[in-house]
Amino acid sequence: MLSMAEGDRARDELLVIRCQQGEAQAYEDLVQAMERKLFYYVRRFVGSDENAADVLQEVWVAVFEKVGKLKDGGALRPWLYRVAHDKAISQFRRDRTEPTADAEPIEEGAEEAGETDWNALDASRVHAALDDLSGPHREVLTLYFLEGMTYAEIAQVTGAPMGLVKSRLHYAKRTLRRLLEKTRREDADA
Repeated sequence: MLSMAEGDRARDELLVIRCQQGEAQAYEDLVQAMERKLFYYVRRFVGSDENAADVLQEVWVAVFEKVGKLKDGGALRPWLYRVAHDKAISQFRRDRTEPTADAEPIEEGAEEAGETDWNALDASRVHAALDDLSGPHREVLTLYFLEGMTYAEIAQVTGAPMGLVKSRLHYAKRTLRRLLEKTRREDADA
């Protein structure tokens, strides 16, 4: 029996093959399966619905032009997010507001003490707190928690070394935790 990840990979491979054979329905299936997730990712990265819609349109044009060259259909999702990442960076350059991250690399294997049960948090508070993070921190959290990507896949998407991905994720989780704790205290005082 296939695991969920193996099933997703097999489905992605089949979808890529169908797209590469020029099947129109395959492109529609690809857009239907990924548009909402890619929009959410791009929106968190570029900061506005309007910019996200513009970037996403560029993403789909690039995907339709380049999917024929994708050699590993199982790598579809990281590849899509890499295309989205590159288009979002281009948008930042056009706007002259390219994101920066202030995180320092951390030791490999460093663990965070006292992990919070993120599943128990109110989703609206998490989304609001994500808006207060830097672009690179928002990006790694989105890819790691919402897309379930591995460090290696995130490194592939962002073009950052594995150590920097781990560092950004570490600092992003720590900052998000602080923001959420501050919100909880403010809610309790109100």
